[in-house]
Amino acid sequence: MQNFKTFTPEVMANLRRAMHSGRHQRHDALAERCHDTRALLAAARESRAASESERRMGAAQHSSARQTLRSALHEQMSRFKDGLHVQREEIAADLRTMADELRAAQSAFRGDPDQRSE
Repeated sequence: MQNFKTFTPEVMANLRRAMHSGRHQRHDALAERCHDTRALLAAARESRAASESERRMGAAQHSSARQTLRSALHEQMSRFKDGLHVQREEIAADLRTMADELRAAQSAFRGDPDQRSE
């Protein structure tokens, strides 16, 4: 029983207070961490909402710019194709005229009476 002489009521009360104080400190630290975590998550949500709004606005502007560019390119391509079509028709008409003149010259050179009367 000599080993248990140090466990006096006063020592046991101090031990109980120390354990109780430690438990309260751990509880307080846990509550503080929970509060900090909630605040951090709330700030992250707000930041994400703001950045998502900015991202959507930027995406809409970018989409609008792409649409405008695409429309302008489509219009220019249409004008270019129309110009090519007109030029192709003019060249075809010139070639037909040249072919008619060549036939007329060949007929005149050969002495074909059908072509001379024109």
